[in-house]
Order: sequence, then C-alpha cells, then structure tokens
Amino acid sequence: MSEEKKFNPKKALIVAAAVIALIMAVTGAYCSFLISRYGGNTAIAKGITIDGVDVGGMDEKKAEQAVLESKEPLKENTLELVMDEKITTAGFDEFDIDYHVGEAVKEAVSYGKTGSLFKRISECRNIKNGKAEIKTKPEVSEESVSDYVAAYFQSIGTTVVENSYRIEGDKLVLQNGKAGQGVDREPLIKDIKELLLSGKSGKIGVNLAYIEPAPWDASAIEKEVAKGPENANYEKRDGKGYIVEAKKGYKFKLSDLEKLIKENEGNEEPYSLTLEVIEPTIGKIDESGMFTEVISEYSSSLAGSDANRRKNVEIACASINGSVLNPGEIFSYNAALGPVTTAAGYRAATIFTTKGHEQGIGGGVCQVSSTLYSAALYGNFEIVKRRNHMYIVGYVPYGQDATVYEGELDFRFKNNTNEPIKITAGVSGGTVIIKILGKKPDPSIKVEIENIIVGRSSPQTVVKEDPSLPAGKVVVSEKGTIGMTVDSYKKIFKNGQLQSRDFLHRSVYQPINRIELRGTAGGAAEASAEPAEENIPSSQGNEAPSVQEQTEKPEEKPAPAESEAKTPETSATPSETENNYDGI
Repeated sequence: MSEEKKFNPKKALIVAAAVIALIMAVTGAYCSFLISRYGGNTAIAKGITIDGVDVGGMDEKKAEQAVLESKEPLKENTLELVMDEKITTAGFDEFDIDYHVGEAVKEAVSYGKTGSLFKRISECRNIKNGKAEIKTKPEVSEESVSDYVAAYFQSIGTTVVENSYRIEGDKLVLQNGKAGQGVDREPLIKDIKELLLSGKSGKIGVNLAYIEPAPWDASAIEKEVAKGPENANYEKRDGKGYIVEAKKGYKFKLSDLEKLIKENEGNEEPYSLTLEVIEPTIGKIDESGMFTEVISEYSSSLAGSDANRRKNVEIACASINGSVLNPGEIFSYNAALGPVTTAAGYRAATIFTTKGHEQGIGGGVCQVSSTLYSAALYGNFEIVKRRNHMYIVGYVPYGQDATVYEGELDFRFKNNTNEPIKITAGVSGGTVIIKILGKKPDPSIKVEIENIIVGRSSPQTVVKEDPSLPAGKVVVSEKGTIGMTVDSYKKIFKNGQLQSRDFLHRSVYQPINRIELRGTAGGAAEASAEPAEENIPSSQGNEAPSVQEQTEKPEEKPAPAESEAKTPETSATPSETENNYDGI
C-alpha cells in the first residue's frame, strides 16, 4: 500500500495567500491600466458621466462647472397650483435647490481608484463598457418651499386662526384659535418638493379643507415663559459692545396651565393664568451716547388706508419701536409683533386674496415689515429672511416689500455692526417712519437700491354669472392688476465712488385677474362694463434712489435669466390707492 499524503495546513495557507496576492496584483494592474487609458489618476476617467453630462478627462473645477451649467435650464421650469379656476404659477428659480454637484464630482474623480478590490474591478468594468453613470442627489430647501406656501396661504385668504398667548402684567393671557377653511400645509409642501425634485414642469391641485388650529403645547409655553430675571448691563466682548436688557422672570405650575387650557376648551374669549413675577435688581442702563446717529431710515405713505388699517399699522409700529439688537443678533419681525389678534388690539381691515377684497385681522402689518426691510437695506444690514408678496403692493417700490404671515412667514435681518442698534418706528400724519439708530460703521459708505422690472404678465378676464343683476348687465367687481418680475440690486458707494453692484433677489408678482359679473336675472338691460386695462400703479414721491441708465459697474453679479424679459426699466413706488390693499 502506498503511503497516504498528509494535509499540511501551513503549506495550504501559504499557497492561498500567494494566489490572493497574485489576483490582487493582476486586478490592480488591470484597474491601473484602465484608469491610465481612460483618463489618468489626476483627472476623471473618460467615459464617466454625471446626470448625463460627459465629464471624462475633466478636473474637479471644470466638471463641477459643466454639471452646474446643465442645471440652468431647469430654472425655467414652472409649477402651477390649481384651485378651482385660479392658477398660481411659480418658477423653479423661486426655490432653493441644491444638487450637491461637488459631491458627485468627487465621486467621479475617485471612481475606479478607491474602495475594496471588488468595488474597483466593478467600476473599472463600468468605465470600459460605458456604464459609469453618476447621479446627483438634489435636495430642496424646506424653508424656501415653506415660505412660498405661506405666501400662497396669505393670497388665498385662509380663515384658520391659530392659538396664541401673551403676557400682560402678571397674567399669561391665552386666546383659543378657530378652525376654518384652509389648505393642509404639509401635504402641499410635500407635493411641491416632489415636483421640484422631478426636474419637470407640472400642476398640483389644491383643495380647501376644514382645518383645525394646532393644539396647545403647555410644555412649550412653560419653556418659553417660565424663566428667571435678567439684569440690565452693558459689556464688551471681543471688541464689540453688547447691551443686556433687563427681563422679568416668571413662575407658574405646568399642571395649572394644563388644567386651565382643558377647562377653557371651546372658549372664544381670552382667559388667563396668574404668574409669579420676579423683578430684576438692575432694570435699566444709561443709553445716552449709544444711539445718537441715524444709520438708515425709510418712510412709506398710508394714503388710501382707512381708520382700521391705520390703527393696525400704529400697533405694529409700537410693537417694534425701541427694539435693540446686539452685534450678531437677528431681529425677527414676527417675534417682536406678537400674535396678530383682536385681543392684541388689531382690527379688521381690507386685504386682497384670490377671492377679491376681504376683511382680515391685522391688515397693514406688512407695510411696517416692508418699510423696516427698506430701512435695513439702506443701512447695509445683512438680510436673513425676506419674501415678496404674491401680488404687487402700493406702499414701497416693486422689489422692496417683505411679506409676513404669523407663524409661517417672517422678515429677519442681522446686526452686522460692532455696536448695538435700536429701531424706532411710528406714524406721523399719514406716513410710516422707521429709523435704525446706533453708530455708523463707516460714514463714507452710502447704499442705493436699484429695482428693475424685467418682465410683465397680463391678467385674465374671468366672467361670473350673477343672478342678482339684470340680464345683460355687466359689473366689474375687480379691475385686475398685471404681474411683474423685478430684479433688485444693492449698490455700494464709498466717498461717492461706486464700489460694487450686487444682485439681491428676484421678486415674482402674480397678476390679479379682472372679474366681471354678468347679470342673469329677468328683464333686459344693456351690457356695460369698464374697458379692460392693465392696472398698474404710477410712481409717487417716496421712490427709492435708482439709476435709469445702465453704466459699467465693478463686481457686478448678474441676475438670473428671464425668458420673457423686455427692455429693463427702473421701478418706483406705486401710488394708486386700490393697490394698497394686498397682504397684511
């Protein structure tokens, strides 16, 4: 019998290691050969595409530029919100969409060169076979969609009133909200985001529904209100001056608040909880010499406003008057304003929605936010959050309005100076006057705002049958207003010399349809209606400084392309009183 060979584990391990090393060497050489053949180690391998764009042979910078350029046409896409016969159109360029192109380019550069052996082999084969396709991962800014939906809500005239609270002396005053007709916000935001991510134009149906106000959150109120007192102080930190304002402290039992809310379910009147007030030991510091200079100011006319609207504007001005911002602090208009309710003194005033002229609580507060926005622009402050109205307004130049909507849409700006600033706001005669006081960082700097109309859109004529009018009689219930696209620029001058002209934003205003009521009741009558017209406000005295003639300007940042742009014209402040009703 032959001697049986014995298994040698050590020898088998050596052989296996040698085989693995050989495979790695061969496949590594194969990958290196492919990479060198199709593009080299410093450039993207030839045959790789990003969203269909051939980036083979490019370096990172050129590849990123090529892919970004391929995304530009997507900005011309549109989405349409359709509610009954009303269609509201928005361009994709009104939203913030990040395609994360840089990440995709880095993936393309490392494609076939990094990772496990099997991953590299697979990617190298893809390169060889022309299947190396990398996809970007677009992301839509939740805030930009939320802001748009808030402005849309404002335009359709939702009747939902949210729960609100305020502090009056030693009382925490609560006001229950009211359910009403509105649009379910979250599903609409989701639908808009999905359409934007699809990269294609489309329509979204919008239906009014019965919406309940958001429920009370007693724990959130406790966290916001139940705090200790703060003493007034002025201190220097890192070369910047800061005012610490005195604040009262408040105490209450969470269980008492929860019980109060439960007991007042369905109560339409304000109700309150008594607070334990803790006074600060130092209530005020000497502010003399701090706010001696007017950094910037702006005014707007209340011409055409009724008594209720004027009252609302006065309350809004009083709410922000005296607000102090430390360096780096962000001012929130909605936070300073507080709840816009009848309990806070606001009255019903004319606003405009897609349904026409309506009464809305707080009509006029947007004029104050727009006037403050303009003052902040001329003070060269950093604008953190701003959105234009859905329709043109009549109290500031086109492109210089800032719409707000309680709980949804805010105007915010940042104190980017090294010292505290103070806002003063009030109504004098028929004018809203807002000033920002402090110390000018550089007195030689002057700011001008230029608003250029780059597009117009005409309103449609909608005819509605009205059985209350004699047959054949036509009454115009809404004249209609044209829509506009306005590009805004900030021009910086130093000692009278232009230093820069930077693009601020694009404001897209929807047209307001002309509405004709046609009688259908018995009895003949001659048809009569006002002739159709492009209703556009004319300019008036408080227009922003602007330059009619385009000249060469350093460091100019171009505005987004406008497909229907005509000869640019500089916008001014409108004056027709019928156009002063839009928004609140």
